[in-house]
Amino acid sequence: MQVSQETKPRWERRKDARPQELLAAALNQFVERGYAGTRLEDVAKSAGVSKGTLYLYFANKEELFKAVVRETSSTRSAKRSWKRPSTTAPAVRCCVPSCLNGGTRSAPRRWPGSPS
Repeated sequence: MQVSQETKPRWERRKDARPQELLAAALNQFVERGYAGTRLEDVAKSAGVSKGTLYLYFANKEELFKAVVRETSSTRSAKRSWKRPSTTAPAVRCCVPSCLNGGTRSAPRRWPGSPS
């Protein structure tokens, strides 16, 4: 016998959506505070879960950041027309290495290769 989605307890229904909720909360935190300023406690609180729950899905902040970048770039790629050039790639190439090395480099006002 299969249990319908409506009769499952609330925490079981949410469990399926949790990775996406965590990624969305992490993206917001990384955008607002930068990589170095983002704390996993804040990501968990923003997603409405405990810090321990966050660690069930991601081993550390770097893994969470990589997942956010992968998800964001795959979502943007799926939405983008093949004819339109990407302005995201130069920004990622410019800022991601600095973030992963613990730097706090701020994003430039104008991305390399973007229209004036």
